[in-house]
Amino acid sequence: MFEVNDLINEQYEVRGWAQGGMGRVYFVFDQVTHNHLVIKTIKEDFKSADACDRFEMEAKAWINLKDHPHIVRAMSFHRVPLPFLLEEFIDGPSLHELIKREPAGLSIQQAVEFAIHVLRGLHHAHTTKMPDGAVGVIHRDLKPHNILITRQSRAKIADFGLAKVAGESTPSSGNSIVGTVHYMPPEQFKGKAKQLADIYALGVTLYEMITGQLPFPRGTWYEVAHHIEKSLRGPISMLRPDVPALVGDFVYKCLRKKPSERPKSALEALRELEAIKKSLPTERVRPCAQCDYVARYEVNECPVCGPPVTFPNSGDGILTPPVVPPLPALTSWQCATCGEAVPLNYGFCLTCGSKKRAETKCFNCAADNPPDFSFCCECGTKLRGKS
Repeated sequence: MFEVNDLINEQYEVRGWAQGGMGRVYFVFDQVTHNHLVIKTIKEDFKSADACDRFEMEAKAWINLKDHPHIVRAMSFHRVPLPFLLEEFIDGPSLHELIKREPAGLSIQQAVEFAIHVLRGLHHAHTTKMPDGAVGVIHRDLKPHNILITRQSRAKIADFGLAKVAGESTPSSGNSIVGTVHYMPPEQFKGKAKQLADIYALGVTLYEMITGQLPFPRGTWYEVAHHIEKSLRGPISMLRPDVPALVGDFVYKCLRKKPSERPKSALEALRELEAIKKSLPTERVRPCAQCDYVARYEVNECPVCGPPVTFPNSGDGILTPPVVPPLPALTSWQCATCGEAVPLNYGFCLTCGSKKRAETKCFNCAADNPPDFSFCCECGTKLRGKS
């Protein structure tokens, strides 16, 4: 393993590192191109011949996807001084971090836009022809943690570590269960994940973007698996009343337990969601002037193109997780009569003169909410007496 300031292959200077599930992730500076890049390796515990072969096969599949605007680019695979994969560095937040900043859900427009980006990337992955003639790469671990957002508010699919070329099996996995349990469709628990498994995972991700919650409650692996295979979800409008019916229907179509009842392909899902996007009402909050990100509430600083995500080194050189600033405070309240945004320090609407209604205090976190909010803008808890 490498440490900070080490030079890999006499070219990549290690600036920091983080521990992953099966290996280390190094953030490096390329002394030839002067670019920041990412190097992924596997742990010593996983360095069996089969594990290295699987890592190399998955790396090749990712590299063969080549350059696509909605897939993080994997550039090359190296066997010495140890097996590692060289990747593009994205300096923006992950989708998981954005959801943490807006726990009651992203704006509908922005959630749909990110889902469209992901479907474009999935369509490319599912239809790319490999050098051996096989067609399609299945991600098998799509989730907000593996979707990165650029400073231009573009979603990119990352971490094809569990990717599988359609029609093939990996050296060590065969038909074993792989993936993250909350985002897996019923068939993936049986080791039969195909392209439509990624569509299901996209449905879970979109559900989480809209509501800030997962479709099924957290629990043990077996409890979650039982819910996914047997339970039915309640209407998404119970958690987010402002969700358009078309968006809710699309989410549940992606989450069908039978693959045959989901959209037949990423392209079909993409076309359906692009048509839904055209029918969405205009959001109350204006897009960011720099990156066009549409926050659900008024914020002082854009969570996408604001201050760079930093990776401070601790005393022992270990790279700590990205620092995500807390959700900025609201700067205005919404007039219940005419809908105009009014500065917080005004007690009446500047447009129609209506008096500001008393704010609703959340009984869970004690945050003050505008009178027309049904869910707390800080923690997402349903406000008492609100429908």
